[in-house]
Amino acid sequence: MDFSRQRLDEIALAKLFQLADASGLRARIDAMWQGEHINTSEDRAVLHVALRQPPGAGVGGAEIEQAVMAERARMFSFARGVRDGAIRAAPASPSG
Repeated sequence: MDFSRQRLDEIALAKLFQLADASGLRARIDAMWQGEHINTSEDRAVLHVALRQPPGAGVGGAEIEQAVMAERARMFSFARGVRDGAIRAAPASPSG
């Protein structure tokens, strides 16, 4: 959470840090970055961290990493095409 724009004093911040420690927040953050299945509603890893992983990190497993890296390459190719002027408009729709 971003508390940078909140009016919290030292006491309130200390209590928030105590709450984070008591709830095991650090262990949960570590589990998230290790690709553990912490999304209990879908019984899988949370994938937004996989999008931020460096190549070879394997967050979410090899299959997820491969999909992320392939999508990144596709996005970079598209961005390069836009910057280079090769892509100048949306493709025409099939219906004309």
